[in-house]
Amino acid sequence: MTVRIDQVIDQNKHITSLDKYNFKKFSNVYIGNIPDEEKKLFLDNLKKPYLYIGLPDDRKYLNDYEIINNDDLLSSLLIKRSK
Repeated sequence: MTVRIDQVIDQNKHITSLDKYNFKKFSNVYIGNIPDEEKKLFLDNLKKPYLYIGLPDDRKYLNDYEIINNDDLLSSLLIKRSK
């Protein structure tokens, strides 16, 4: 896949809002920040299917997640899918 620089510039200029949070949107991928204590509520209120990718520390705030380990068997990513 080739990324065009004009598309990246346009996406950086136009922020998409979901709920009260701002995200950069690339096709159907949203990149942004949600405060830790609000992650579960935010994900629970999404109306469409999602795949959340975050840090292993997010396990403090979420349920029903999967941890992806790196080659050293250390936690590197947390994944949560909508039901």
